[in-house]
Amino acid sequence: MAGPRVPSIPLNALDNIQDRNVYAVLRALTDMMNVRNGQTGDSDSAFVTRAELGNLRAGGILVGVPGAQQSQGVTPQIIRPADIARVINDLQALVIESPLFKALGERINKVDAPGTGVIAQLDEERTVRSTAVSALVDDVTTLTAAVNANTVALETEATVRADADGNIMGKYSVKIDANGYVTGFGLISTANNSTPFSEFMVRADRFSIASPSGPGITPKVPFIVLTTPTTVNGYYVPAGVYMDSAMMKVASVGEAHIDFAAIREAHLQYGIIDTLHVKAAAIKYANIGDAEVDTLKIRGNAVVVPSAATGTGDVTLTFYSTGQPVFVTYSAVCLPFGDPGGDAVSFATTCQFDGSTVASFGKADYGQFPYSFTTLVYPGAGWHTARMLCGPTGPITITALEAKR
Repeated sequence: MAGPRVPSIPLNALDNIQDRNVYAVLRALTDMMNVRNGQTGDSDSAFVTRAELGNLRAGGILVGVPGAQQSQGVTPQIIRPADIARVINDLQALVIESPLFKALGERINKVDAPGTGVIAQLDEERTVRSTAVSALVDDVTTLTAAVNANTVALETEATVRADADGNIMGKYSVKIDANGYVTGFGLISTANNSTPFSEFMVRADRFSIASPSGPGITPKVPFIVLTTPTTVNGYYVPAGVYMDSAMMKVASVGEAHIDFAAIREAHLQYGIIDTLHVKAAAIKYANIGDAEVDTLKIRGNAVVVPSAATGTGDVTLTFYSTGQPVFVTYSAVCLPFGDPGGDAVSFATTCQFDGSTVASFGKADYGQFPYSFTTLVYPGAGWHTARMLCGPTGPITITALEAKR
């Protein structure tokens, strides 16, 4: 942080002064300097110079006063989106109150000079003044043309000024007064007590940056500023900044309305989207509370969806596996067959997978018998079959559920 611009004097430097009157005078001067720097007493009592107040009015930052924001040696505060409106209002107020803004809005006095009929004149005023403590050079050129009540004037002004107190100023401006409609641009640079400040301003309905003219150059206007609303091809266009393309390292946006956005990478801490149309999305993880999907197409059966077949007697299930383990469940209600009065009464069940028997069961009984068998198979990718035979006519259900990762 920059040190005080007014030197400070340590109090112990006065201890060896024997004359009390001299000590009292020097102590008063020392206290004044130290209060000026905020090193003595409450820092809120520190006072500022008239040059610093003038710099503050011109949009500068106080330097050397404890508790005030410094212009050097500190990290600038990041503007949050919620602060943008306030910052814009403050900046607009500074611009409107600046001397350059007011000078570019003042009418050219010679345009209302007495006279009738047709007027065309050139006026030049030069002022050169130099003294022991100040120097001034002022050059003003005014072109005026008028026909009856229609008048237009163009004025260029170049001014440089310096004085012994460390105040310097240079200004160059061009403005046009067309029947009281004043526009122009200007550049001003000042320094008060070594505190520099510069400003470039354009007062016009439209300001733009366009490509130069030459062979092989396509006309391009990438940046346009409208200070007043206008109508273009029947559309109302409000005042604002319009850019054909912009590249920004860091942007703080209070509110954005975007018709089309191509974003390579986005990190959203919290987003509220009313309607989202995604042409192609790669989503690694998603937590969705409620989803409504008209048509869902999933490549490679990537969602666990069981395959099933039902029937009686002899049922075969054909399904596709991606190569992951598959749970196959065979269920049936078996009916007895044979002679109910003899020992040959029995029923039989056979479970097969890809033509090989994985389970079989038989029992002598006189009533219906429920039967269920589940096995885990590793079939590999491709089409597979699961078959169940239950005699003579039992209802059968076969389900296959692939274990996805």
